[in-house]
Amino acid sequence: MTRRAFVGVLGLGTLSLRTWGQHGASSEGKSFPIVMPSAFFGSTTPTAAGFHEGVTHNLAAYLQSQVDAKEIPGAFVAAMRHGKIFLEQHFGTYCDRTRREAPYDGAAIHPFHSISKMVSATAVVMAWQDGLIDIDVPVMKYIPEFGCGGKENITIRQLLTHSAGIPATPSGGLAAGSEAQWKASVAAICAEPVQWPPGSKTQYHALSGMLIAAEAVRRGSNGKTWNQICQERIFTPLGLTSFTFNEPPLDLPLACIPRLAKPAIQWLAQVNAFAGQPAAGLKGTFTDLLKFLVFHSQKGVWEGKTLLREKYWIDMHTPQFHGKAGFDSWALGMVVRADGPKSFNLGWFGLRDVTGPHVFGHVGTNIALAVGDPDTDTQIVFIVTDAPKLPAKAVELRNTVTKTVFDALSKSA
Repeated sequence: MTRRAFVGVLGLGTLSLRTWGQHGASSEGKSFPIVMPSAFFGSTTPTAAGFHEGVTHNLAAYLQSQVDAKEIPGAFVAAMRHGKIFLEQHFGTYCDRTRREAPYDGAAIHPFHSISKMVSATAVVMAWQDGLIDIDVPVMKYIPEFGCGGKENITIRQLLTHSAGIPATPSGGLAAGSEAQWKASVAAICAEPVQWPPGSKTQYHALSGMLIAAEAVRRGSNGKTWNQICQERIFTPLGLTSFTFNEPPLDLPLACIPRLAKPAIQWLAQVNAFAGQPAAGLKGTFTDLLKFLVFHSQKGVWEGKTLLREKYWIDMHTPQFHGKAGFDSWALGMVVRADGPKSFNLGWFGLRDVTGPHVFGHVGTNIALAVGDPDTDTQIVFIVTDAPKLPAKAVELRNTVTKTVFDALSKSA
């Protein structure tokens, strides 16, 4: 499945909520508040953070103009540096479970779509770090039935860098919301032939690559679900209380993105469209997404504890095809800006006009953006509350946000 096809598929304050497990609310039934980024991290002024004061006004004016022009119904943006929020803004409306035009303040759980890949790739690299897998040996060592149809030499590294040669999704789709669906989807990919020689180019693997990489980890993890693996390796250590790859409980304040014509009738089908999918099913709050970006910006360290050792962090953040013509700027499960020329791929990921060579991130189709920079210790999250009609509009929005923030960074800071 191409990125454009994936976009097509998706065409289909403090609040109290419960934690959840594999298929719904957890047995503990604990409640916790949704805390906005500024409430968790604390806030500061742009000037104190080393940014020109106008960054707040400039972004507010731009995003409000997009809402006023009905290009988007609503948006949220937050940016932080050195552990403090210097920018937090919300605009317009969003679609909740019952209303297409609910007032929006960002205090909800959001689907992050393909930002999921950056999180899942981190869990895969952590499994490599622990000796559970080796990302440079053929996948068939862990999934024997995968080794057919020209896929015999595909490695997990190639799965994480969209160079494996299996981008198309089997005709039956790749549902992963239950164990039976997961197994059927893995079997479907295993039965597919390679579509071009592995390693010969990059082409976006929207769902297939990360599912197989996750399955390799699962087979060495006593059959744990992907959500359980991520919970143990990432969510719990980083305190990402809201993060899940599964269906949220019914009382969850949830943003349905893209918006629905009849939310009360349609929302469950949309929310579950990518349930369980390691490449697209992640949901959570902006605060937890920022925690994850801070963890990566701090080179695998969270609250003084090293969770991703230097060797593995460096490999994860190193562009795998740097300077190679015809290859996109992929690191392991994320894009890294590097110092190459502007390209469509960098533009899609909102990094077209950013010059920092170590700026990294991912997007969620044409609605969400998550970016971090270890050099300046800056992190940005951004979402629009409906998919823009044209992908070009999504590219404009993302690149305007990142350019406005990074251009405001004082050269002396």
